[in-house]
Amino acid sequence: MSECGSRECAAHGITTILFDLDNTLITTREADVAACEKVASWLENQGMTTEKSWAITKKYLQKFLEAPAPDYPTDQEGLDTWRRNLWKFALPANYQHLGTSVAQWEKVRETGCQKYCSSIVISQDHNVEKPDKALFDVACTQLQVKPRECIMVGDKIETDIKGGKNAGIKITVWLNTRDKIAPNNTQPDFTIQNILDLPTVFRRLPLVLEG
Repeated sequence: MSECGSRECAAHGITTILFDLDNTLITTREADVAACEKVASWLENQGMTTEKSWAITKKYLQKFLEAPAPDYPTDQEGLDTWRRNLWKFALPANYQHLGTSVAQWEKVRETGCQKYCSSIVISQDHNVEKPDKALFDVACTQLQVKPRECIMVGDKIETDIKGGKNAGIKITVWLNTRDKIAPNNTQPDFTIQNILDLPTVFRRLPLVLEG
């Protein structure tokens, strides 16, 4: 989450932008594919068949996505412990899950995005997920703002946009990089195809808020 400093935002009482992380600020989907390709290639170099190496890699990714957050610190030692333990679930014994919360914090650390944000909220740290209004309440409480002062930006209609509307967020912005069609029952206020297009939303705010 970060402060919104544009004149257009301030003029309409908007002080804060809430950003989704995966596939909004970070291209997680492409990174997952690239990581799987590298791991599968490494396994093949160890003597595995292509079919088996990809099967193990996919199993690893699935375990990674499903595992609950373990009681590891999010420092480098904790992350290294997680990596070792996660591979035990995916690799055969003779080849010897950072939970989602720890994984998210690692992304935050590696990208350096924390220094640009006033607060960071990871859903698994609070045992609640979007589109639940409660997660947005946590964010607003930490930032000491009200939902009507916020813009929500995310790539998923069913979580980011629906969740923002559930919470009473003033403006929702859908990052639609795959030319999808929003359902009639959950329409975003704005749609962009690139996160760098967000400033155009600020310029168009009066058309929505005053029209």
